[in-house]
Amino acid sequence: MKNQKSRLKESSSYSFYKSAPAFKWVYAIYKTQLSTRTHNVLQTIEASYNGMKSTKDLEQFLIDVKEGKIDFLKLQNAGNKTVNELNLLYDNLLQTYNTCSDKKLSVINKLNAPYLEIVKFYPGFGEKEFNEIRLKNGKINLLLAMSMYLKGIKSNKRVFSNAIKEYYFSARLKNKTEIADKIHTTKERVRQIVVEAEDSLVKRGIDFLFSKYKDKLFYDHATTTANIAVVNLGEVYRTKVPGYEIMNSRFIKLISEHYFTNLGYISIDKIVSTDPYKYSFFDTSKHLVYFKVDKINAIQFSTWLEKLNTSLARHFNSETEFLVADVIREACQRRIALSVQQTNKFVDALGMNVKDLTDTAIKRRHEKFKLQRITIDLIRQYILDEGVGVTTEMIIVYLEQHGIIYTKNQLIHLFRLHPDKIAYTGLSGWVLKEQIKREFKSTSIKKFVENILINRNEPVHISELLSAVNKFKKISENSLRANMYNWRGTKFVHYNCSFWGIANTKYSSKWNRLPSVKGTKDILLLANKFSKSQLEKFAKKIERETGIPKVHIVYLYNKKHGIVDC
Repeated sequence: MKNQKSRLKESSSYSFYKSAPAFKWVYAIYKTQLSTRTHNVLQTIEASYNGMKSTKDLEQFLIDVKEGKIDFLKLQNAGNKTVNELNLLYDNLLQTYNTCSDKKLSVINKLNAPYLEIVKFYPGFGEKEFNEIRLKNGKINLLLAMSMYLKGIKSNKRVFSNAIKEYYFSARLKNKTEIADKIHTTKERVRQIVVEAEDSLVKRGIDFLFSKYKDKLFYDHATTTANIAVVNLGEVYRTKVPGYEIMNSRFIKLISEHYFTNLGYISIDKIVSTDPYKYSFFDTSKHLVYFKVDKINAIQFSTWLEKLNTSLARHFNSETEFLVADVIREACQRRIALSVQQTNKFVDALGMNVKDLTDTAIKRRHEKFKLQRITIDLIRQYILDEGVGVTTEMIIVYLEQHGIIYTKNQLIHLFRLHPDKIAYTGLSGWVLKEQIKREFKSTSIKKFVENILINRNEPVHISELLSAVNKFKKISENSLRANMYNWRGTKFVHYNCSFWGIANTKYSSKWNRLPSVKGTKDILLLANKFSKSQLEKFAKKIERETGIPKVHIVYLYNKKHGIVDC
């Protein structure tokens, strides 16, 4: 044992210390091959040797085992498997120690090349970090590897590191202004750092990992089935990466885009973000969807997705109830050749990207179109039941009885949107389009006024006639009066105070005794402003004193103040 100790110390003189760094990395590599239990036991041993951070501590460990100061069989929690692994570790270390020389350095470096290269690529990367990104089955955890990469790059520049940490690794998404204020820099500098990270640094990191560990990369934040991958950005990915507790959705999205692009997948988010107007019914803020199908490239899929958007718009703007999944499935069957499994998975995945229309402008527009369809159907049935043309006011009252509120202007606008269903036929009112060429023809104003007067037992004031005509066609009082004077073949009779009747009709003698308004002094007082109640009292007073009907006095007052369209 003494000779062994002296031999160890002799070889520690020149050749060993010159090659010590390589020996230390060999130790790190051997440790990664241990089971979890053995690794934990070894950590207890390392605590007695300052964590075995230096080559001198490793050397002392070897000497103590040789001298029997450390007995693996007597260690706590050390079973047969653990003892065997520790003995194998010791034998390998001792062999490397005894054979380590300047001539053997190239062999050792080759042995440690993958590990040394990753250490070189990740600033400040050590054994602990490597064990965290490398799983027991040899796979490399992509998210953890990239988070350590972003943590390490330019670590000597505090502004850069802090901006990256706040932008990609904070629990709450912050805008660039908030980040700039927190790390005491400018918004533009934060923007430059983010652009640099996304345009070059992250791509460089992904390319490095793909070039060295493509088959071993493991991405545990995506669900992939039948070449359809879905990443749920709504789930906050929590990890134990030193210095970071959370990877937010920005980081997940950034890594996902690079990862699946390198694997040849098509990104729906990338297509939608290029022109949101073309894909207005899609929202990729919560779920990222990637897919890879033979003989379909990104350009072809963009065209197909645009047509699908048009189809969704047509369905949302119709009264018919539908399922989004059915629309997507039908579009797939027409354009994309997928297997049954791929179709089902793709329909479910893409359905996650269709906007939730609850309480949105699209939903309200959809409900508006449905209401318009219901309203048109009700009006059609109402016209058929009446058997004649109906006025706008009649339709409004009818719709109110069915719980639908429309103003006159809104109703006329609705009819203009549907000229193929509802038509206007002058003074007969609104009729169905198919009826207008058969039983419904527009009556003339002359015939309309004549029918009103014939059906009345007494003459009618001009204001009432004007109001009745204006329900169907806008016409001024002067135009109506002039036409009534000039219509030949009719026997309209004009009485004082602007009353009209039909000739050869026996009316009460009082209509022939109506006074002339000209020269009546009290009428001149109508130029003054009155309240409604004052006008009512004044009209009754004049009617009592002069015999001029109250309706004519109110009409003259309205005319004086521009309320009646002359």
